[in-house]
Amino acid sequence: MRLEQMLLMLLGLAPLLVRGLQVEPTASFAAAASQFSQIDYHHPVQKKKRALLIVAGLSRHMEATWPALEKAVVEPNEQAGYTFKIIFSTNLNLECNRESKKWSSRKCEEPSSDPKGHMDRIKKIMGARDVTVLHDDKGCREHHRLEGLRRPGGDDGLGLPLDEVDLNGFDADGRTYLTVCSPWFERVHRVLAQIVESGEKFDRVVALRPDIVLTPPTSCNKVQCQGFDPFVEPPHLQLDKMCAQKPGFSFVDTLWQVQHRTYLHDRDLDFMHILCPGEEIPAYAEAIRVPLEPCSHRPYPPLPPGFHSSKGWHNKALFCRFVQVFTDRNVPISHWDDTVTAVWPQPSSFYVQEGSV
Repeated sequence: MRLEQMLLMLLGLAPLLVRGLQVEPTASFAAAASQFSQIDYHHPVQKKKRALLIVAGLSRHMEATWPALEKAVVEPNEQAGYTFKIIFSTNLNLECNRESKKWSSRKCEEPSSDPKGHMDRIKKIMGARDVTVLHDDKGCREHHRLEGLRRPGGDDGLGLPLDEVDLNGFDADGRTYLTVCSPWFERVHRVLAQIVESGEKFDRVVALRPDIVLTPPTSCNKVQCQGFDPFVEPPHLQLDKMCAQKPGFSFVDTLWQVQHRTYLHDRDLDFMHILCPGEEIPAYAEAIRVPLEPCSHRPYPPLPPGFHSSKGWHNKALFCRFVQVFTDRNVPISHWDDTVTAVWPQPSSFYVQEGSV
């Protein structure tokens, strides 16, 4: 090769050497690159998931129970990408006092003269979390009227699968009437009604009492559950996995069974609820507005699979309307009796020092 030709070749390669051999695209290459860029190969942005947590009830022994509930419900789902809006609905005029003789009792509440201080103590117990505390002392607004029954000796005398039931008896025309309602259901309903009115959207909803802890069921393998402590490492309720298994509305019921005859199920039903389809919050709010009412129209819904009705399921049964509202919306109803249950904490846990859990 002649010297002049070699110099011309080197001069042609010089721009490539300067640019680190980054060859300028030709017209055809530019067209291909433009077409390729139109294909969405970027990683999709993870959708932010929102969960509504309704803590409803009196703040009994929250120093012990809230850290355990936080470990069981909030933290596992935060790790899965959820952000929580927490609303605590309670009666700020009733509070448990560590110095009172009633402190060791489960129902330790007494009149409080400092509602603002009570609210501050609740927020302190719940730590750095952004929680909205609502004062709600309305009690029951809707009562289901039961005819021909006398006041029972205890809450379960009517076969009602509820821990707290308001009963008011009166005579009219020589007959005895009872009106009955569930304060916990009504308290949750009022929070949900506010959410529906606001138009705020959530992917999941959890409603629970503040005075419980979560444990494995009685069927748990003794080897696996030996030494289990719900305060140290409670069951982790991962909402996405649970909703993939049971994609509707579900109860986390009590460890114990209700020993009297029941219509819907033989467990207490006012401890914890999970609503997987967040878009069905209006249906949830309507279902628990008057949960004990009979069905309102045909067709009547069947007893949900896995539920045990010893008194017989029919259109006049308590909770029939509750089931019907969800059924009309094609939202299945289930429970977690074989996976996780709710219990009252042991009295020894009431004396935990603040900040030690």
